[in-house]
Amino acid sequence: MIEDQWLKNDIEELSACPLCQCRKSSVLFNSLVDMMMPKSSDRWILKKCTECNVAYLSPRPNKKNINKAYINYYTHGDENGMIKKGKSSIFINYIKKVICKVKYKRDFSFKEFIIYLLVFSIYPVYLFLDAKIRHIGTFKDNKNRLLDIGCGNGGFLVFANDLGWDVMGLDVDESAVNSALSKGVNVQLGGIESLNKEDMFDMITLNHVIEHVYNPVELIQECYKHLNPGGKLWLETPNINSIGLDIYKEYWRGLEPPRHLILYNACTLSKLLSDAGFLNINQKTHGLSGVYMGLQSEKNIAGFKSYSLFFNKLFKWPRILFVEIVQLLFKRKSEFITLIAYK
Repeated sequence: MIEDQWLKNDIEELSACPLCQCRKSSVLFNSLVDMMMPKSSDRWILKKCTECNVAYLSPRPNKKNINKAYINYYTHGDENGMIKKGKSSIFINYIKKVICKVKYKRDFSFKEFIIYLLVFSIYPVYLFLDAKIRHIGTFKDNKNRLLDIGCGNGGFLVFANDLGWDVMGLDVDESAVNSALSKGVNVQLGGIESLNKEDMFDMITLNHVIEHVYNPVELIQECYKHLNPGGKLWLETPNINSIGLDIYKEYWRGLEPPRHLILYNACTLSKLLSDAGFLNINQKTHGLSGVYMGLQSEKNIAGFKSYSLFFNKLFKWPRILFVEIVQLLFKRKSEFITLIAYK
């Protein structure tokens, strides 16, 4: 049965870009489907600002009713996505800790150094694992407080805590908070506005959070306020200029209407950080994100395209590998924008 999920009072129309307030835009897609709600007849319009070149939904769910978009969401699921639970995840976590010890702490055994070299020799895998540990670096003296906004099930907090960081997490999903608390880490229900003025950190991470936020300028400014001098912000979000969008069009996994409200390019996002006061902004490469996004986009195609299943299967892996190679070679076309910035 096909049915409407969103009523007229649930949504809002934007008269201007939510980032730069420019009133001029073009339509990128005029009939996007929520891939998590296949029975819904709702269609979404994605516009592109002619001034700052971000893409944004309009109409979009209003703040009062946005929770309807997350009924089937996975904020408390496995944050590693491609990594299965069990022995394989234990092994991957060990390799991630080896990378931390060799690359960042510079405190390692000969065995760990050899393992590091082996991983480094498979460079996309190395870039993938380095991104998964969020280029965490090391702390000095007592400068070791870490805040993860949108922490989900707390997996990254557990990892950072094991490395010696004093961790704290925030999430608006009560189920995700409960899942994280069961792992023994400090997590609170709410967003950055729930922090006290005296709550200060040496590292703040935003892992695929900013695309869900109504007021990204305020979020970044608040992150800056809650960082100690010399502290760093790490964030990652889908790239509206990605090669994956060029290949998969409306089936690209990064679109995800109506949960992804704003999609950024690296230049505009860097300017947003710079305007808030951040310095030394550096873009990193997330290895294997082309493979992950390609696989997810192929699932979208399989679920919604009715023609030639054989044809789609024939070109599935060539498409995925092409996306991965291009996004590795050209940061502008990367699947994710991964930025580090300092106060």
